[in-house]
Amino acid sequence: MQLAVVLMVLTLVVVASVVIPLVRKPRPAPARAAFDRAVYRAQLAELERDVARGVIKREEEASARLEVERRLLASAAGQETAAAPSVTGPVLAVVLALAIPAVASLVYLTRGSPGLSDRPQAAAQASSQPAQSATANVPGHADFAAAVVKLEQQLKEHPEDTEKWLLLARSQAEIGNWQKSADAYRQVIAQNGANAEVYAGYGEMLVMLGQGVVTPSARSAFEAGLKQEPTEMVSRYYLALGDAQAGNVQQAIAAWQKLAADLPADSNMRDEIKRRVEQAAQSAGIEAPSLPAPAAAAAATPPGPAQTGAAAPGPTAQDMAAAQDMSPEDRLAMIRSMVARLADRLKSEPNDLDGWLRLGRAYGVLGQRDDAIDAYEHADKLLPAGSNQHGEIAAAIATLKTK
Repeated sequence: MQLAVVLMVLTLVVVASVVIPLVRKPRPAPARAAFDRAVYRAQLAELERDVARGVIKREEEASARLEVERRLLASAAGQETAAAPSVTGPVLAVVLALAIPAVASLVYLTRGSPGLSDRPQAAAQASSQPAQSATANVPGHADFAAAVVKLEQQLKEHPEDTEKWLLLARSQAEIGNWQKSADAYRQVIAQNGANAEVYAGYGEMLVMLGQGVVTPSARSAFEAGLKQEPTEMVSRYYLALGDAQAGNVQQAIAAWQKLAADLPADSNMRDEIKRRVEQAAQSAGIEAPSLPAPAAAAAATPPGPAQTGAAAPGPTAQDMAAAQDMSPEDRLAMIRSMVARLADRLKSEPNDLDGWLRLGRAYGVLGQRDDAIDAYEHADKLLPAGSNQHGEIAAAIATLKTK
């Protein structure tokens, strides 16, 4: 009897939740233009904050502000979409009120199992636990996360240490903390420690935070990096992507073509550029051009993190998208494959300091202690005398040897 009362109450609650909205006067849905204007105002506020922090110069901010204000005005000129008149009424509400309990009862009586015992509480809780990511089960991942926390604590005591801010930015990017990585990059830039690679890393984090969209702030960062080093690969790639997103397809394809010509034949970045060119051409209804011939050799381009997708400053958008639909085992296999590609590249580019440091961190996360120590020792030999990173590498090696 008590069960019947409970079922009746639950049925009434469900029916009321469906019927009451049908007899109410519908509220007009918020217009798309209002949402767009809110986004553009937020972008203007972000520009102001970046100028105040010294990340963007006033003359660079002016061009970005002009573009956002143009879009804001265009959005304001659009017509607000009025809500469509409701076709429901009291008759439909009454029909649903009668039909929902009847159909539910019929389905339960024909398909249900009233005599089936309840699931044990422990089993239900176990199955409801979210699956852990692949890296969470990798030996050494917890130690890497602890090292990042320790680095943050050291920076609270010595916030003037630009090299540690840069190390923190890269470490946060390694574990997917885009916002914290971007904040650390801002500190490096504010302390006048930025080079072309730093601006590229900062811009990429802003793109990650923007769900793959090259925002005005990200574009300003990439442009600042190219002023210091016009051949910087990552900034060139994302600026072309921003052009494609803005509808300047021909300009984007031309920029990607020039970038592809500067890359060696075995560069993973050429495959990504080919895919982007084909997508942009398809969206514009034009034929996709073939990529130009690659650079004669890897030495034809300056060694650095932009030469291959595996060595970019942080995971690429392509890597993140590819990992979304994988099982934990497949994600771990992909991570190991990326690390192996980086190790192979360093055999031909043994003077890539950042590459050896990334390889050491990656091996540490995977639990390959001896390989991690070897990578750190290679990086240590490339450091100039008196660099503070000698001490950091020695600490990392000591931690690995105690495991």
